[in-house]
This record gives sequence, structure tokens and C-alpha cells, in this order.
Amino acid sequence: NTKEHPSQTWGAPSFEGINLPEIQHLNGISLRRNGHGLRSIQFFGMEVKVYVAGFYSQKPLLTENDVMTCRDTPMVLDFTFLRSVSKKRVTTAWQKQMEYSSSHRYEGFEADSTAFSEMLASSIESGGKQTVQIVGDDTIVIDQGAQKGRIRGRDFQKAFLSMFFGERAVTEELKSGLLNGDAFRVEEQCVGV
Repeated sequence: NTKEHPSQTWGAPSFEGINLPEIQHLNGISLRRNGHGLRSIQFFGMEVKVYVAGFYSQKPLLTENDVMTCRDTPMVLDFTFLRSVSKKRVTTAWQKQMEYSSSHRYEGFEADSTAFSEMLASSIESGGKQTVQIVGDDTIVIDQGAQKGRIRGRDFQKAFLSMFFGERAVTEELKSGLLNGDAFRVEEQCVGV
């Protein structure tokens, strides 16, 4: 039974107006904020801010290799939208991003990718959140607080994670921010203070 527990918000920093808790709880396990970043796109020469991503794990994951080879810790990626987005645009964006940025392909990739996009196919208001949980062999998809489904298998997990941490990551700035070690560094900095 996978449940999203309320996040601890005490001491949560704000980024682009979005509170990013240091700790999230998943199935009784405390996950720390590993990093965060902004996804923006260029539209007629203007920067359009789309979402703030937060990445949570049980131990620091500071490199692409750490993320792609770590199999013994749950991971959570939260995407909090900074603007309203139509169902069609949400679906198209996930489909195109999977096609372009996912560097791990396998038999069944297209079917899993389509299923993933369909689970997240809803309009989103500003402040709405989509969450992807990596737990064991399952990728659990949550859209605005409602669990929409799961995709089984480590191959899809690698494909999904490669969108953000692989050689064709969504953006290098977002990748770098997600691998920052945020809450882990805070803990290390506080030792002996």
C-alpha cells in the first residue's frame, strides 16, 4: 500500500513561491530533499516559468550515476506548476519530453510511456502538483493528490529518471539543481554548530 503522507513543512524554503519541505514521508520512510529546480521554456524570446521540481531520496544522490544505479532507496519527484496548463498541453509535454529526453529504451518503452502520459492527462491549475514515486520495482503516478496508477519494472524507472538525470536531461540547470544535495548539505553544515 503506497500512500503519500503529509510533508513536514517546518523550515521549508520557498523557491519561486513554492514551499519545499526538507523531509517527505513515504511508507514510513523519511526522504530528504536532494535538490530542486525550475523548469522554464522560451516563448517568443521570453522565459515562461512552468514548474518547480523537488527531488527526494533517503541518501544523497549527487551524480547521474548515483541516481541511475541506486536501487535500494525510494525516490520522489514533485512537480508544482506555476501556471495553469490545459490537459492537451500537459499530455503533449510529457509525451514529447519522454520521447526526446529519455535515453533508456527497452522493449515495451512506447506502451509504458503512453500509459505514463495518460495517467497525468489532466488540466492543472497554478499550484497544482504531479508526483512520481519510485518504490521498489514500481513507478507510482500521482496527479493532484490522486494516485492514477503504477508502472512496474526497473526499465521504466531508468527511462523516467534519464529524462531528468541522463545525457539529454530536460535542462542542465534543472539536472544540476536536482543533484544539489540540498537537505543533506544542511544537515552536514549543522554538525558541530
